[in-house]
Amino acid sequence: MIEAVLNLKVRNNWIADVSKEYPARIRILDCIPFAKEGRRALLEIYNVNDLNKFTTEILKNLIT
Repeated sequence: MIEAVLNLKVRNNWIADVSKEYPARIRILDCIPFAKEGRRALLEIYNVNDLNKFTTEILKNLIT
């Protein structure tokens, strides 16, 4: 099996934006195409002190 680690800079990256404000660990487990230009991802999120604020911040980044 071949394994690779990719470090990418992505525009409009909600994970990077949210990670600046919250010390959570976000791990992408899987990502699949969705609709014409979208993606759906399965995530693991660790070390979140206030889950309500954290999810609100994620939603703000996804909507704008």
